[in-house]
Amino acid sequence: MEVPALTGDLATVEHALVAQLLAVDPGEIASVELYSARPAPPAVGHGATIEWHDGSKSFINHVR
Repeated sequence: MEVPALTGDLATVEHALVAQLLAVDPGEIASVELYSARPAPPAVGHGATIEWHDGSKSFINHVR
């Protein structure tokens, strides 16, 4: 995943957060679900759920 330039686009912030996790240790991440890609995004609007190979999950988001 390419690290996007930070702009006023909130989805860009979402991608930047995920890109940082992937840069640290991509081999440990089993899947990433971006909230902005959902048909009905949750109340936080942008963020992601990261599932790790050990079965644990991390949730990152920003609140508008």
